[in-house]
Amino acid sequence: TCYTDHVCLLPPSVQDMNGLANKLAKINAWLNAHPHVLGNPQSVCVEGQCYNSANLGGLYVGEPGPNIGYNYPNYVGNWCGPASATNVILHWNQGAVYGYGSFTAMSDKWVNTNYLYQEGYMAWMATGIYLPYYSFYGTSTYQTSDTSKSPYYNGAYMDVLTYGLNQVVTPLNGGSQYYYYITVTNESSMLSDVEYDMAIDKDPVMYRSDTDHLTGWNSNLNISHFVEGYGFNGNNVSYADSMWASAQGSPQGDHTITADLMWAGETEQQGGSKGYITA
Repeated sequence: TCYTDHVCLLPPSVQDMNGLANKLAKINAWLNAHPHVLGNPQSVCVEGQCYNSANLGGLYVGEPGPNIGYNYPNYVGNWCGPASATNVILHWNQGAVYGYGSFTAMSDKWVNTNYLYQEGYMAWMATGIYLPYYSFYGTSTYQTSDTSKSPYYNGAYMDVLTYGLNQVVTPLNGGSQYYYYITVTNESSMLSDVEYDMAIDKDPVMYRSDTDHLTGWNSNLNISHFVEGYGFNGNNVSYADSMWASAQGSPQGDHTITADLMWAGETEQQGGSKGYITA
């Protein structure tokens, strides 16, 4: 499948399809036992434990930016995908992220910059992690043709980001692939998926939303943006945004919005494949 903002999505492997089928079967079994009605959410119940909400904690790492002490030539933009992936990994292996060390990557101004600790991990996720299925390094789409723009101007693609996330999570999950890219179908399915993941599996997800519907962004930007989803309460969802304060607004931090707004953001993205990354 090909999109305007991505040359082509590679066909999923048999392992991908089998894993996704098992994941959807698990979700459907839960839905059949506990119907979910938007506006009147039912409890998520498993083995006698019921949940109307779940909160995994808003752990997040901000993208390197001017508001955290970096000089202007060394900040990074368009790392929302790798940043959100880093935030997800914080819930799987916090020590690996905070204790990473350092990694050198190109800044927005084409300056080689040494990023430390959690930012080093993010830089590695963006530019250094090897992805054998794609035969290249990094989950960011690196461009070298237009030096008037960021090297990461093209952002990150959902299939590549999901694959990179699984490169880290699979060894931590007993060798089984865990995350899948789900094309949006309807709001109830989205909310059911993320509720199951957070309440029962205790793992965060990733949304890709138009910024027009997210907290703190200037409303006229309409940028497709990744955030980490870590909680829900009834018909509200909580997420961590890693984007530093800039002319685009002040979105960095933990936020809670209605599922209706997140769904609108999912479906109104500007171009490309529409979906979210779920466990």
